[in-house]
Amino acid sequence: MLKAEPGWSLEFTVQVDPGMAKQSRIVTRDRDGRPLPFPRKYTPQETVNFRDAVQRAAERAKKAAGWELPWDGPVSIAWTAVYPCPKSRWRKTTPRPREWHSGKRDWDNLAKPLMDALTRVVWVDDGQVALGQALKVVGAQGEPASLYVRVWDVSQIAVPAGPVELLAREVENKQPGLFALA
Repeated sequence: MLKAEPGWSLEFTVQVDPGMAKQSRIVTRDRDGRPLPFPRKYTPQETVNFRDAVQRAAERAKKAAGWELPWDGPVSIAWTAVYPCPKSRWRKTTPRPREWHSGKRDWDNLAKPLMDALTRVVWVDDGQVALGQALKVVGAQGEPASLYVRVWDVSQIAVPAGPVELLAREVENKQPGLFALA
């Protein structure tokens, strides 16, 4: 099958440090500090590596699901960014469990490289994302840095007229376990 059927869902894990993905920048000077004749877009190598890893994992998930073309309808995405537990916080007797990550790297700055990586792979344009959820956690002691991603079709879910809680309940009913940590 070339195109996914309505109601599809994809899940995949990428073994990358979520903090390595940086946004592209516009530079107006070269490495020696001389002005450039025109502004140039610069993408850090870490971001290129992040994008490639996410795209490879998404392609594998699509292939396993049996479809090739990007989806052209509304989608939802939920992702969990697992940061490595710093060695300075490790314990010998009782290993540290997962905990919330509330430090640097705002979740929306992590979302942009992820959404860009999935464009033309899972969906046609990242403007199709109608619903999203992001979690940032520090992994348990010894847990590797990773990114858990779940993307699904929302064209079959009724649009709620009420507050966000109704939407969360509606999604939870259609996608059990969505709001649990990966």
